[in-house]
Amino acid sequence: MDTKRGYQYSSSKCADTVHAARNLIRQLLGNVPSSVAPASTSQPPVLQLGSKHLSLLAWSLSVMSVFNESISAEARQLCYALAERTSQPGVIRTIVPGVQDVHPEACRNWAGVLYGLAKVGVKCSDDARVKQVFHVCMEQELPDLLSQGQRCLPQSISTVALACVDAGYEGSMEPFISAVARRVGEPSKGGVDEGIMARTVPQDWSNLFNACAKLEQRGVRAGGGMGIIAKVGAAALAGALQKPVQHQPKPQELANALWGLSFFKWYDANIIGVLAHALVEHVDSSTSQGISNTLWALAKFGWFDEGVVSKLAAGMVERIDSSTPQELSSTLWVLAKFEWYDEGIVSKLAAGMVEHIHSSTSQSLSNTLWALSILGWYDSGVYDALLVALLNRSDQLAPQQCSNAMYSCAVASHGGSAVDKLAQVISKQDVSKRGGWIEQALANALYAWAVLGCIGIASDSLDMMAQHLLHEVNDRGPAAFISTGMTQLYLAHLEAERVGLQGGGLSTANGMLQAAAERHIQNQAKLQKIVKYSGGSAGAQQAFAALQEAGYEVKLGGRVGQDEYQVEMLVRHKLFPRGIAVGILSGSDLLRHPPGQLSGKIRLRLAQIWQRCDGLVVLSEAATKQPGLVVQRLEEEMNCAAAALRLTAA
Repeated sequence: MDTKRGYQYSSSKCADTVHAARNLIRQLLGNVPSSVAPASTSQPPVLQLGSKHLSLLAWSLSVMSVFNESISAEARQLCYALAERTSQPGVIRTIVPGVQDVHPEACRNWAGVLYGLAKVGVKCSDDARVKQVFHVCMEQELPDLLSQGQRCLPQSISTVALACVDAGYEGSMEPFISAVARRVGEPSKGGVDEGIMARTVPQDWSNLFNACAKLEQRGVRAGGGMGIIAKVGAAALAGALQKPVQHQPKPQELANALWGLSFFKWYDANIIGVLAHALVEHVDSSTSQGISNTLWALAKFGWFDEGVVSKLAAGMVERIDSSTPQELSSTLWVLAKFEWYDEGIVSKLAAGMVEHIHSSTSQSLSNTLWALSILGWYDSGVYDALLVALLNRSDQLAPQQCSNAMYSCAVASHGGSAVDKLAQVISKQDVSKRGGWIEQALANALYAWAVLGCIGIASDSLDMMAQHLLHEVNDRGPAAFISTGMTQLYLAHLEAERVGLQGGGLSTANGMLQAAAERHIQNQAKLQKIVKYSGGSAGAQQAFAALQEAGYEVKLGGRVGQDEYQVEMLVRHKLFPRGIAVGILSGSDLLRHPPGQLSGKIRLRLAQIWQRCDGLVVLSEAATKQPGLVVQRLEEEMNCAAAALRLTAA
């Protein structure tokens, strides 16, 4: 056949099909004469259809809409009428003559209607009839049918859950999930304890978990019954891995299932391990979304395996070009939560985020900054690029994102014009707005200001931000911060006093300063007790032994200043009434990239200790292994301290 003629024939046939479909839709709506119903009837044909035909019609409309968008508007109108008909009492529950029962296909037909409506693209918010049909099905009809013991295919259960996601259902899932949970473990006719989900394929379990989790994210609660379903379904998925390959769950199904399961009150370390290892075995055929979701789920479970995480992280690096910013930032966030670090992987993921920066959301950018700072990875160019992109979305910035970004810059000791602009954005936000700036976000941002100030990164913009936030903190009073942020606020107060911040620090009038100082002293006492009972770190013990051997009076876990700031070691000497503090740097005190750079947090801590002592010696773990070097560093500091005291006296 001639190619051109073949194309013309196909186009003509397609046009004929679209015309026929549009004509049928109009007939069902009663807009044109129809052979389906008598001309005398006052109702359009769609409002006279029975259970099975409604289900088939919904499915057909979903296919038509995908096939040709030009009929989608008329298809939606038919969907609204279809929803109205389906909601009418007794339409789906067709009584079978001679049998005291509802139609055996009722559950399946309900699933078909909801799935078809959702796939056409109609939403519960579009039309009251759509909202009503979902409400009737999920909160009345399906729970009642299941409670009566009616037959319901596993696919129907997962299908209605998916339909609720796509249609934006905002009602309650609890009646439906509770009804499923009551039957999920019931004995089947064969006497095997498999229940209503017997012989469920992995895809149905995966879809059910994934859909219910997405609804949970929107605030549509599944209720306690989901824990029962999760227990049975997770075990079934693990068992399916022992079956022939064609019956085993696919990588994407495993990823979706793990992601969904992480939202519910279920945890079984062994089963999680089985599912995670199975996915790792097929990581080459996994998508970036599947890998990212799996890592996120494992972090939410708190389940960690070095081999699993490293292989999944490496898999993400291989898919950087095809990954979304959300997937990359989520992966970095998980690695930070696990405190798992690989220089090459983290650097490539960070570079990937910069490449995708124009399509990133404010949440992804903020999460990336937070993760990189926690992992101890810093590059001024990357941080600036992420901050500038974040500021370009200032109208979308949530309080938590602002706070996390400022905190991340403080940890990495990152300053500059972008940080100043971020401070200006925060200063313009209404921090008193209910549900906006939570107490922890306020405390984190003020702590970040204190860190930046102590390391010399100061500006009018940062000070204005601090004034703005401190005013709100004082307005809320100590009761609001009783369980969070007090120690951070105390450090911010000390910085406010040091720089003479306009408006001052924490208020004494309402007891804010007193409460923060008390919490600070309590925390320092706990730290001292830990050192006392543990003997300190290995490096501290080595330095302690070296100084004692050299004849110095030294104490592990000392406290200095009126507010009893805890130090790892304190050397007493008659020339130095406040003592010489000795601090041992741990791995978390140093950035990993670039190596050896102190984090902003330890720089603030050392600055606070130095202000309360006559001298400060800072040693690395490696230095503590050399007794002679430890003593030498102390003596050098004592000489400097003595010279400073002489200058002060003069």
